[in-house]
Amino acid sequence: MRALLFGVIFILLLLIAAEFLVTNEQRTAARVLRWVAVAIGILLAAGLLTWV
Repeated sequence: MRALLFGVIFILLLLIAAEFLVTNEQRTAARVLRWVAVAIGILLAAGLLTWV
């Protein structure tokens, strides 16, 4: 359960960093961070489904 919480916090931090990159006109890096956040979210969801 603790790993799930850390994963959610990490995803939120990645999305916040992506927003800062968008404001600095570094859209490619922001897009990469968003896709990394999506991938981590999918892995967390799959892990949660196997845990339940």
